[in-house]
Amino acid sequence: MTNDYGNLELHKVLLSAMKDIDKICREHGLKYYLYAGTLLGAINHKGFIPWDDDVDLVMFGEDFAKLCSVIEREYADIYAVMTFENTPEWYSKMTKIQIKGTEVMYTSGEKSPIFVDISILHSLPDSKLLRHIQRKQIELFNLSLGVLSGTVLPSSWKTKFTIALLAKLGKQKLGNLLDKVLTRYDSKKTECVGIMCNTLTRNPYTGVSGYDTDVTKRIWHEKPIYVSFEDTQLMTYSNIEDYLDWQYGPKWRDPYPEEKRITKHDVKSYEISQEVRGRIGL
Repeated sequence: MTNDYGNLELHKVLLSAMKDIDKICREHGLKYYLYAGTLLGAINHKGFIPWDDDVDLVMFGEDFAKLCSVIEREYADIYAVMTFENTPEWYSKMTKIQIKGTEVMYTSGEKSPIFVDISILHSLPDSKLLRHIQRKQIELFNLSLGVLSGTVLPSSWKTKFTIALLAKLGKQKLGNLLDKVLTRYDSKKTECVGIMCNTLTRNPYTGVSGYDTDVTKRIWHEKPIYVSFEDTQLMTYSNIEDYLDWQYGPKWRDPYPEEKRITKHDVKSYEISQEVRGRIGL
């Protein structure tokens, strides 16, 4: 494991967390999938993308709930599970497995523990019309939550009479409404699944909306495979190349331009406690 971008120790902390998650999942028969840049790194770099600063995993809801239960019961001294429900200042449905005894400082001045992102996979309707309706509803609730968090400022009359009014419902009610939309088709074995919570972003490689770019075929998840990642093997989808073509376009194998090789979260520095260093062998 080498790194010229100052992320070497950060990556070692993240790798230790990934190994613990993999261990739990193996012991309890749970499935998880390397996702997004973490999977791209596994294929192109046999591990972390050298300038990357986080880890992305996806899971189905039932397996995710069991993983969190084991972490909270058996690994509470090492990790904290940060969710929309248990963290007042967190307005996303993406869960973070935070590594205790670590801290990342961002150029914005914000701080957080080093973390692994885990998102839940939900069923997408097969109908294009129903997908459009679902995406628009998720966008509406995400924007309203953005108003509450202060990241979205209603300026036009339209936004003042839609998302600003919805924001008055409060975080908990908006979260419940969002959950109903996200889980509406989970009882159906639809062709595709997705995390669907990143509706307000566009894929920088393809220009596709977050809702659409995070779509994968259900069949790819049925027989997960293991791929090399640093000094271990971790679980992900079958049909990896099909997924990467969709997520990043046909040139994902090409070397990334040097001027764009920067951390996506604007990491300024990070600290790792002596306890964590001793535990993972730093």
